[in-house]
Amino acid sequence: MKSNSSNSEADVQAENNDHLNSVVDMMRFEPVHMGSIETAYKSTAPESPTPIGRKPVSNDYVVGDDVGITIPHEHCSHILATGLPQRGKDSFLASVGKNLKDEHGYSYVSVHDDGRMETPLLATPSDDPSVKESLEKFEQTPEGMPTKVFVPATNDLPDHLPSNFTQFTIGVDTLTPQLILRIAGVTGTNSLVENRVKKALDETLSNGGPISDLVSRLQESATEMELTIEQSEIEEDREHNDSTATYAVSHEIDAESALEIAADRIAQLASDDVLASPTASTNIDMETVIENREQGAALCCSFLREDQAGLKYTLMDLWLRLIYRARDENPRLPRVCLEARGLEELAPAQLQHTQYPDRVKSLRKAVQQIAVQGGSRRILLLGSANSLSRVHHPVRSNMPTQFVVQASRETIDALDRTHQLSSAQKEALETFETGVGMLIADGCLQWPIEFRPAPCGVGSADKHWRDRYGRAWGARVRRDPTDALEADWWVSLPDATVHDDGAPEVGDWYLCSQDFPAEIESMDVNCEHVDAALENRRPDGVQTDLSLIPTTERE
Repeated sequence: MKSNSSNSEADVQAENNDHLNSVVDMMRFEPVHMGSIETAYKSTAPESPTPIGRKPVSNDYVVGDDVGITIPHEHCSHILATGLPQRGKDSFLASVGKNLKDEHGYSYVSVHDDGRMETPLLATPSDDPSVKESLEKFEQTPEGMPTKVFVPATNDLPDHLPSNFTQFTIGVDTLTPQLILRIAGVTGTNSLVENRVKKALDETLSNGGPISDLVSRLQESATEMELTIEQSEIEEDREHNDSTATYAVSHEIDAESALEIAADRIAQLASDDVLASPTASTNIDMETVIENREQGAALCCSFLREDQAGLKYTLMDLWLRLIYRARDENPRLPRVCLEARGLEELAPAQLQHTQYPDRVKSLRKAVQQIAVQGGSRRILLLGSANSLSRVHHPVRSNMPTQFVVQASRETIDALDRTHQLSSAQKEALETFETGVGMLIADGCLQWPIEFRPAPCGVGSADKHWRDRYGRAWGARVRRDPTDALEADWWVSLPDATVHDDGAPEVGDWYLCSQDFPAEIESMDVNCEHVDAALENRRPDGVQTDLSLIPTTERE
């Protein structure tokens, strides 16, 4: 009898589980998608817009064809994702950015990879099984974004890089007096000082643009200046109730010192091989970058030496200002979706905690300019931050659309002060699972929102970026020196050399004998066979040439 009773209880439990599963299967969702707009290129009103998220609704909720939660971007309202680390913020940004590029005519530019080689992975389809499972809920599959990765043309690059990596320099002819002063960390203005810098720049360019001339002329101008430049900065202070107060700080900088610093920074940029003459073939043309809507652009500063750590802030500063200037001067260019991960590093609330305060101050000013005025230039800023209050107030206060994942008490309190959260909303923000959050758009709070993870690759601390590139291209990559190589012969990549013995080094790309048709002998292998083997092994969703080529052979 006891045994029969146990079976009966098991049957009841199984029946309950079946019922629960049927309830989950019948759960209905309201789609979340980006709003439609009219652009000079086309109307961005696809018949079936791709959802970037979904919200569960009750069974009696009528879901019509035109029903859904729309994220507005007609006026390029900036979007900020906040919350605890490793909760999906950057995946959300990449997902939104890819949608804006694919369906709404934006050019996609990413400027900050924080040295972790994350943004170059945009070119690869996601290799995370959990992401693939989540994408299936949206009836989507992993897919890489066609991406060109821009690396500073320094002397310290690896011998081989993927084909979609390109070296760049900044042409001295793209500089302006304002940019030169910003490079020096001067955020104030003085017309006499700017005219003196303009004179030095014009004379340099009329002489063919040698950078040494510009440095000499700036140094000469410095000895002749007895002026001061007034500067005003918005700073922040934490009050007793944990709210943030802002106040203006005004100070003066000696013009002679400013020009000397500018000359030193220009000379250093040239020494670092970042600043080049007007005729250098590697000079970047930001208008051309923006015009190429079919291919995203990612700035990668991860190959800079340790003693060049401060250079990445100057490079991001220059990129932001060149993007702003390009869209300001040529409104015919496509809209720009500008992704900037880790805004608390690029535009910190308090400069005193940064390692390079002068460089970060200028970069923060550039981010602030885009946050305040970028929308009118049709630049949409996509930013992320772990803590809302650690982002410069003029930046965060101009990002009206927010997606908040599981958040700290500090961030929840900051949101409560602006949105008067209910106790249920606070509890939800403390307990959201990864991939779920609260959407704040047009002043409305929608939750829980399950967002679509990025179909393209995002960062992983457990996988080397180069290994992931290799597998995405169809190559095998050796991860462990103890891995046995079970093959009659193997082919090293990218040189396509056949080996009858030995084994690849850790991190090397290669193919094995079993990757080729049985009738192919080791002595018969050629480049066509290698290309065919790679293509057969390549996962779906790769839209970019990821093959390795020597760094010295690229254009």
